Amino acid sequence: MCIAATVALLWLIFRKIEFRTLGESLERTSLLWSSLAFLVYGVALALQANRWHLALLAVNRAVHPMASWRLAMVGHFFFTVFFGMAGGDAAKSAFHSRWFRFPLPEVLAAAPLDRGLSLAGALLLAVFTWALAAVSGGLDSLGNVPFQSPGFWVVLGIVLIAVTVMVVTFWQPAGEGALARLIRALRSGGGRLLLSPKMTGSGLFIATAGHLGLSAVFALNLYAVAGPQLPWSQLSWTIPAITTISCLPFTVAGAGVREMAAITLLGLYAVPSAECVVASMLTMIHKLMWAGVGAGVLWREQSVQEAWMPVATSEDVSIVLAGADDSSTETEAARLRTLPGVCDVTVESQVDVLSGMVAPASRGRGEVVLGLRSGAVLSDETLRRVLDALRDRSVVGGIAATDLGAGLLGTMDPRWMLRQFRPFSNGADAIIFFRRSALADIHSKSGNSLESWDELFVNLRREGRLLKL
Repeated sequence: MCIAATVALLWLIFRKIEFRTLGESLERTSLLWSSLAFLVYGVALALQANRWHLALLAVNRAVHPMASWRLAMVGHFFFTVFFGMAGGDAAKSAFHSRWFRFPLPEVLAAAPLDRGLSLAGALLLAVFTWALAAVSGGLDSLGNVPFQSPGFWVVLGIVLIAVTVMVVTFWQPAGEGALARLIRALRSGGGRLLLSPKMTGSGLFIATAGHLGLSAVFALNLYAVAGPQLPWSQLSWTIPAITTISCLPFTVAGAGVREMAAITLLGLYAVPSAECVVASMLTMIHKLMWAGVGAGVLWREQSVQEAWMPVATSEDVSIVLAGADDSSTETEAARLRTLPGVCDVTVESQVDVLSGMVAPASRGRGEVVLGLRSGAVLSDETLRRVLDALRDRSVVGGIAATDLGAGLLGTMDPRWMLRQFRPFSNGADAIIFFRRSALADIHSKSGNSLESWDELFVNLRREGRLLKL
């Protein structure tokens, strides 16, 4: 029925446009600007992935930023083929729960938090664009628009949202049922988001930037067709509105709805209907192309995760601490032994850290081996992040910073980006970690003595994925 409605709407739109003018608009289209729009769409999707990663952090169900990006791309694919955000959110939550062994109710709790941040970002962008349009006189055209009171379904939607917020805030369900766990996770995650200024600020920034990116996709496609002669500052408020309307559920990639919204709103500024339709079609093509990327990610990642599914996991940690044989080092070692999951701590000199980490199993009992350079401070939260990253069983090791708690921007954090260009080889990173089973596989295959950091990471890469957190 959704496909039939979309086809009918597109037929009505194309009936009112001459194919000659449509062809002329296509001929004028700049491939350079449209290609730039495609790339910006990818950035916007990365921002959405970071927004979901932040929501997962709020409910303590995040793995690592690249896992969130992969599943966000999977969600974009299902968002497109399942006609809306509900299908995309449900699908990516289900895969996240299955692949990384998290209870589904707690993972699902991240979805409304993610959508709440999205709504806040959309409102902030709307305020900015409406202010820009007001300053430039762009809102004068609204005087000719006959506004009507909100329809029944709009009012009903607002009431349902208000009731849902009240239920989540005040209802305290008992027991361990799925609904009770979801409500508790949603309440605790929402409280963590609201009570942490850093998390709130990061969420609002990511959400607003994500909506700005999606709006820029349509704006760039419109620029590719119409050029710079349009009153851009005056019509700025229409771009986010068109983008938001096109994301309504029960559409096929927003087709039909996006074109109708563009013709209606941009028509207030005398933008030809043919140019509106061409810009909308280009945006739809980009959305479908990125959905294809999401389908490829799903196919690849499903194969990878199924291959690693039999691998047993453990959160027992052996720590090798670099430091001098003095009281301060012993005090730090004693503190590390109190962290959850730590079963033994070995103190080595800085030059002997590698040999201490790759020593036989008799030197440590933990499945996870973690090395700390001299002066590095390992917090409970950072250790938790490392162990959560290893829930991705395809990950065999990597390096991490000691301030992971501050990395709330995910893959968009400049520090995270810079770390991706650093080699794995110098051994001077704050935290180095790997699975002991991966090391055992390396020894059984080659008997390698692993006398350098280069050898360690080269051999680990052959066993699985390496991360830079």
